[in-house]
Amino acid sequence: MRKLLFLLTLISPLAGANITVKQFTEIQSEGSDIAPCITPDGRYIVFQSNRGYEDAGYSIYETFRGKSNQWSSPHKIVFDDYSTFEGLPYFSGTDGWIYLTVVSNSNYKKGNARAKEDIWVSRRIKGGWLSSKRLDAPVNSEYSETSPWLSFNGNTMYFSSDRPGGQGGFDIWYSTRVGTTWSAPRNMGPLINSPANEVYPRVHSDDKVFYYSSDRPGGRGGQDIYVSRRKKKGWSKGLNAGPEINTSTNEFLNSVPATARFLLLSRGKKFEEKIFWVSPVPSLLTPTPTSLVRFIVIDAENNKPVKFNLEIQQNITKEIIFDRDYAPYDYKAYKEGDAEELDESNAASYFNKLGLVVPLKAPGNYSLHLTAQGYFFSEQPLLISRAQEDEVVQVIKLNKLKVGAVAALRSINFKPRTAKPSKDSFAALKRLVQFLKRHPTVVLEISGHTDNRGGVSYNLKLSRKRAAAIAKYLKKKGISGTRLTTVGHGQSKPVAANDTDANRARNRRVEFRILKI
Repeated sequence: MRKLLFLLTLISPLAGANITVKQFTEIQSEGSDIAPCITPDGRYIVFQSNRGYEDAGYSIYETFRGKSNQWSSPHKIVFDDYSTFEGLPYFSGTDGWIYLTVVSNSNYKKGNARAKEDIWVSRRIKGGWLSSKRLDAPVNSEYSETSPWLSFNGNTMYFSSDRPGGQGGFDIWYSTRVGTTWSAPRNMGPLINSPANEVYPRVHSDDKVFYYSSDRPGGRGGQDIYVSRRKKKGWSKGLNAGPEINTSTNEFLNSVPATARFLLLSRGKKFEEKIFWVSPVPSLLTPTPTSLVRFIVIDAENNKPVKFNLEIQQNITKEIIFDRDYAPYDYKAYKEGDAEELDESNAASYFNKLGLVVPLKAPGNYSLHLTAQGYFFSEQPLLISRAQEDEVVQVIKLNKLKVGAVAALRSINFKPRTAKPSKDSFAALKRLVQFLKRHPTVVLEISGHTDNRGGVSYNLKLSRKRAAAIAKYLKKKGISGTRLTTVGHGQSKPVAANDTDANRARNRRVEFRILKI
């Protein structure tokens, strides 16, 4: 495999003195290479290319950067569907979802007319890629829907369309996830769209910076990249990215990894486009610093990975910022170091690396809620003190749903020296109610625990009162008292030394043990 070299370095005459723009020669072909979508960890790229075609047909290719920082030879992704165009991809990362633009005889049809471009979806599984499927209405219509992009939590889809109701030409629209379907699309409005064409939306994984391209008057020529930032009420007015990025030709379809150390973009005349590497990212386009957290969830008894759902709450705003399922590609028992294992052979090996990667704003204060079929749920805090280049690996063990299984809800807190739950505890308590209603035969022991501040007798009484307070809450929510037993252990069963505030916080907890199922 060739070394990672950028053989052709183009320093844009319009670029700032400290901004370097390099053609990404490692993956280029003699044809057109555009639309890079890089995963948050910066190691895997899907992009669009017409290499090998005599006509203008495009397909999607993948490439992977291993530990040696070499990019693998681009590999064509085959979805087993006939189409004349597959491109403009959004790829979610280790959970494997890919959304793309497809030109096909299977596109949306109304009367005798068929949509030129529709949005399709596929997913990576252990054996390769599933056949892609067209999204139903209301996302797709008899008009063109193209260049899909999802927010990092997967709950909002942005795309371009020339459907009626916009500002003119192609506009950027968005749709929100409703269960397994999507809501009726809404136009992003005049702060983003114009009477010209707005296309190729991109949202950074921080969910705070929005990129797109436009050929509106006042740009530098052709398609220019514009940037908007999230405000309390919607997005700010789009601003031209300026001469550090835009030139007299077309700039579009940019992508930025979580760490924002560099930016990839497409540049050039139609059918002559290439992918360029920009470093550092100009300040106007720089997103919020984030850290990548790799969540590995395993069976507490045999260390084998399990399928799970992860929900992450931002503790300051109480907002649920992430909610996604994950299924591992390999169920061999986990051992320390598996999270770092990478096979250099090809792009497919990217998926052999265990765990779900989530970019989280740093610093940040979060709560994790994990559920898995056949397992006791898990709740725990996650504090990120600063943004890091390297991944933070979180290995979480789940107990099988059986007699004796224990779960500690560390997001259940109490007002100081009282048995009254604090406001930030009710989200966890509501989930506990949902769990008990889904499993109506489970009988729980609720045990209260304290740190060692205060006397032994005082802490014992306090722990009993706190356990009783939780049982009282559950009964008010419809859980039968015959399914609940309470006990207080005071300071007698610490899980950490009572020597720091952090350790004392770990010891102050409420645990739930299954007595009967």
